[in-house]
Amino acid sequence: EKKEDIYQSLRYNIWSSTDYGNHCLNEAYTDTTTRQSSSQAPIYLFFSVFNHPYFYGLAEMTSPVDFRRKAGLFPEKYWWRGCFQVSFSYFLP
Repeated sequence: EKKEDIYQSLRYNIWSSTDYGNHCLNEAYTDTTTRQSSSQAPIYLFFSVFNHPYFYGLAEMTSPVDFRRKAGLFPEKYWWRGCFQVSFSYFLP
C-alpha cells in the first residue's frame, strides 16, 4: 500500500484488497461471526507501506466485504471489487 491509501482508509474507515484478498477476508469474517460461540474473534489488519521497515497502523475489520461496492478512494485500485469497514486501533502518522 501507499501511505496515502492508509490515510484515506483512516479518514473514511473503509478498505479494499485484491479480489482474492477480499474473498479470503470475507470468508474469515463470516466464519467468526457465524460460529456458535459466546464471543466473536476479531479480524485485525496490519498496515504497512512498500519499502518501509515498519507498520503504520492496526485496524479491525468491522463488516463483511460488500462486493457490489467499489471504494473509489484508492486510484490504483480502481479495478478491485468490493470494500469493507475498518476501525483503526493504532496509527503512526
